[in-house]
Amino acid sequence: MLLVVAGVGAGGYWYFALRKPHMTPPWVGWFDRAKQFVSKITARTSAPPSPAARRRPAGNAPPAAPPPAAVPPPIRVPQPPPVAVPQPVAQPPAVAASPFARFDRLSDSLSRAVRNFHDRAALFENGRMDCGGLATGLVAMENLWMTYNGERRARMASFDQRRATQDQVMYAAVDSVESRYEHSGCPRP
Repeated sequence: MLLVVAGVGAGGYWYFALRKPHMTPPWVGWFDRAKQFVSKITARTSAPPSPAARRRPAGNAPPAAPPPAAVPPPIRVPQPPPVAVPQPVAQPPAVAASPFARFDRLSDSLSRAVRNFHDRAALFENGRMDCGGLATGLVAMENLWMTYNGERRARMASFDQRRATQDQVMYAAVDSVESRYEHSGCPRP
């Protein structure tokens, strides 16, 4: 019997949750009605007066006042917690972009391209890469070198000592890539 109930439940789940997720299963309403029914049954009602309270006392004494009906305590509805209003985060003051920001990014990218080429050259020398892979690394480095050179010419007059030294190192690194490609024997792309 348990297997049959489990099979029907699984089939209902498959039909309503997986096959037709936009449909509301019919048993959703059943649960609400069952909750209402149970709450009606279990709701507190005033107790009927006891038989002793219904009897009249002997003699001419006035009838005793019936005991007050038990008043159920008021139903407390839980209040939702207060919604926290997010405080605006103070933004740091906008820092003016350095005139060398683009030059520095290009310098970093060109350094990565040079390292990438040297890694490709090592693979080529071990026979794990062909001339096409080596040429791809050279072309990527040369494209960055042309962009770097354009930015370098625009900023060269205001180079500080660190950038001037970095530029000389970059020039030597690009030159080493060119000579290493020439020694590889691969045709120029």
